[in-house]
Amino acid sequence: MNGETAPFENEQAAINAPRTALAQVDCHGAFLERLRMERPIRPEPDDRRDPEKTVTPRQLECLRLLVQGANEAEIAAALAITVHTVRFHLDRARRTFAARSRTHLAALAVSAGIARP
Repeated sequence: MNGETAPFENEQAAINAPRTALAQVDCHGAFLERLRMERPIRPEPDDRRDPEKTVTPRQLECLRLLVQGANEAEIAAALAITVHTVRFHLDRARRTFAARSRTHLAALAVSAGIARP
């Protein structure tokens, strides 16, 4: 190092320097606490709201047509929307009901009484 002295006594001191600096900053803990307060904790599956109440009217329309046996193109034509929008609504409904597939979604909707085959 051309006769210059190293800023740290040894390699371990250099590794621990950032940790030591963070420990000395008082606002570090406050920052983490504020971050926890700003970001809501994702609810556990038991804490989720009732899917029947959180599904939108458009998702419900798509879901009812799906249960009656309509495919994506038929649903799109019946509701005057694009096939992409039908896929979006059915995917959101599937996530709301925590269904594994569209078939599972249709079965859940029938068993919940919100759609009839």
